[in-house]
Amino acid sequence: MFMMSEAKYKGVLIELMSYLNNETYPREHEFSRDELSTLTPADLMRWMNKKVYDVEDPSLDERPKARAGTIGFWKKAISLFKPNRLMQWNELSNVGNPTKSSEINDLIKRVTRKEARKQGAASHRRRPMNTEEYNAIIRTLKESNNPTEKYGIPALMSYLRI
Repeated sequence: MFMMSEAKYKGVLIELMSYLNNETYPREHEFSRDELSTLTPADLMRWMNKKVYDVEDPSLDERPKARAGTIGFWKKAISLFKPNRLMQWNELSNVGNPTKSSEINDLIKRVTRKEARKQGAASHRRRPMNTEEYNAIIRTLKESNNPTEKYGIPALMSYLRI
């Protein structure tokens, strides 16, 4: 039985293998050690480029549609299921963990650079509401004719703020 984070990781692996094998796998599908050991950095790059840029072979000026942190999550998720997951990728003998290859790391660096230049995907990070925003919401609700909106929601918000 998977823990919650492992279940999320498994979803990434299922998505990758479905893309590479052009086959839909159920969530509970278990991949053999042989299937997982055939993955190469080129396979991962094709899949990641398709997800990040919508094309398998993007140009250098292409604008990413995913954040570097998301790519890092995919990398970590796939790595969890790989045989030899602790081993670096050896380009000469094509063994090891392909998520630790220079191509994957270069992709993350390239997307990070785009983010720093404000050319990457927009952040979906949440932030806490500031005092002005909170007060504006309370004022708007108190102007409502609906009793729940006028009294109930502001009371609940005041109670939860404590």
